[in-house]
This record gives sequence, C-alpha cells and structure tokens, in this order.
Amino acid sequence: MKNKKKILILSSAFFIGMGLVGSLPSLADELILNKENTDGVYIRSDKANDAEIYGVIEDFNPIEIKDEDDTWYQISYEDKDAYIGKSWFFRLKDAKLINPTNLKEKADSDSKNLTEDELDKGTSLTILDFDDKSDFVRVAYRSKKRYNRTVNKFLDDKGKDKDINIEGYVRLSSLDLSNEDKEEIDKIKKEYQKINESLSRQKEAERQAEDVIEYEEIYITYLVDDNGDIIDDPSNDIGASIYNDAVEYVGSPYVFGGLSKEEGIDCSGLVLQVFSNYGLDLPHSAKMQATYGEDIELGEEKAGDLIFFGSSYDDIYHVAIADGFGNMVHAANPGQGVIVSPIYDTPFVIKRIFE
Repeated sequence: MKNKKKILILSSAFFIGMGLVGSLPSLADELILNKENTDGVYIRSDKANDAEIYGVIEDFNPIEIKDEDDTWYQISYEDKDAYIGKSWFFRLKDAKLINPTNLKEKADSDSKNLTEDELDKGTSLTILDFDDKSDFVRVAYRSKKRYNRTVNKFLDDKGKDKDINIEGYVRLSSLDLSNEDKEEIDKIKKEYQKINESLSRQKEAERQAEDVIEYEEIYITYLVDDNGDIIDDPSNDIGASIYNDAVEYVGSPYVFGGLSKEEGIDCSGLVLQVFSNYGLDLPHSAKMQATYGEDIELGEEKAGDLIFFGSSYDDIYHVAIADGFGNMVHAANPGQGVIVSPIYDTPFVIKRIFE
C-alpha cells in the first residue's frame, strides 16, 4: 500500500544580513562567519555559485574586504582575488583614529599599553565591541591592513616592520565614530550587541560539540520492504527512501560548507542534498533546518526524520537523519566523515518533514 506524501508544517526562516549601516567612510571593514546561518562558506574564483572553489571558510578568523557589490564580497585568498557570498557573514565596522592614542590592555586609562608607541592619527582599527561600563571600545589593530601599512612603523631586531595583530581598548572619543550623532552611535552599539551575543552562542555550541562522546560505528544498513528489496521508491516509503539516499554518502569526507559526495560535505549539507531529491529546498544550516517539520518524541522517530543536537534552537550545532531503529546517518566530523552510528546523545528536537 502506498503511503500518502505530504509536507508537514513548514515554517520559513529568513536571515537578515547584519551589515552595519551608517555614514562613516568606507574603510577596509572585516567579516566574521555567521555559523548560526551556515557551517562554512566556499571561497570562489568568481561571482557565481558554480565558479571554481579555492577553499572554504570554517572558523571565526577575520577577513578583510577588498570590494563588494549587492551579493558578493571580494577578498584576497592566497594572493588571488576571490569572492564569498554576503549573506553568510557579520560585518565589523572599521574606524580611524582622530588623534595619536595608546592601545590599552583593559578598558582603563591606567592599564598597560599594548604597543611600544602610540598609534598615529589615521590608523584604521576594527571595532569588536563596546564596553557597557565605560566609554572604551574594544578594537583590533592589524599592521598589515591596507590603511595601516604606511601609518605606523614598528621595527623588529632586523629593521623590518613587525606584523602586529592585537586586540585592545581605545576611548570612543579617539575614533572618528565619535563625530556621529548619538542616535547613530546607539544604533551601531545595538547591532554589535546582537553580533557578539550570536558569536558567543556559536562558540559555546562548538565547545559542546567538541565534548560529544565518541560513538560506535556500525555497518551500513539499508531499509528494505517486505520482499527484502532495498526501498528506493519514495511512493512506497518516503522516509526509508530518504534514509537510503543518505547512506549513499557514507565514507564521504567531512568539509565545513561542503555539498559534494566526493569532495566533502557537512551535516546540514547532507540533509540539504538528500531532501532536495524530494522537492524540498532546505537552508544550509542545522539551526534553520530545525524550523521545518513536526516535533517527534525520542523513541517515536521513523526513518527519514531529522535529529537535532544542541541545548536550544539558538545553539543547534548538529543534524542527522534517523533510520527508525535508534541509529542515524550523519556527517560527523573531519576525523570520521559521513558515518552511521547509534543516536549517541539525547537530541534537542526531532523533526518529521514528510509523512
């Protein structure tokens, strides 16, 4: 008997880019990956989703912007011009010093100076956060940024410029940002509060993921019908067919942001690719995928249900596809790739997309 196919309670999730808006001059602002929206982003040779892949961004290291249009940032990657999609990143605003200033270790005028000399007027600093107990701003100074290469000279023992990459504090009044009106400054402070709260959640989720216990690897199993034939027809059992499609990826390497069986894939990428075979275009984010479907209790999951791990909807860090017998197929981590394993921990939520 054929099962009815229907999509259950799809709720759309939208991401609004958090680029900060203001009337400041456009300096070489920096980007940080938003892992609440994706596990990783491909670096491409051109402004196209099918362009050659140079690499992948999978961490929180800052990236300097060289240029941009409505949908793409231009960056430098291994001394080559490269491009990344704009919607996957937080944008950190750069500001210039309007007078020579010491970079302080703490949000305190009496704290230690982090450089031997004052930073000169015109130095470009990346704003990282605003101290809510003082008028200090946490900033990053990078000597190799384009705006800083000729502003300050800090020499090493061989007379060469030091490569300085350091974070500290300066007073807001020492930045050109202070020339903005209070309403604009308050708007930027609120945006930074959202960014840093999000980054804190993401980093905590990664820490929890590192603490996950090792799980036992089992043999690959396919779900079969009453005749013992592997189910590959969704009109017969769509959940089993979804699971069997996912098992085809077992052995694929794990790559943040990946979508390829051969070159690598991540946990949400595996779900995205498998469910696309059934006419459903899911986002490339475990957190956003968890907004789809109907909640299912642990122990009542069936083949094809999605299993999400985390402590809340805000810090979901992993997704897998259930087999209905206490196991799951998933892109585990860089060391194991795509495997089948028991459900190794208590999921935060289980979702059923198709019935």
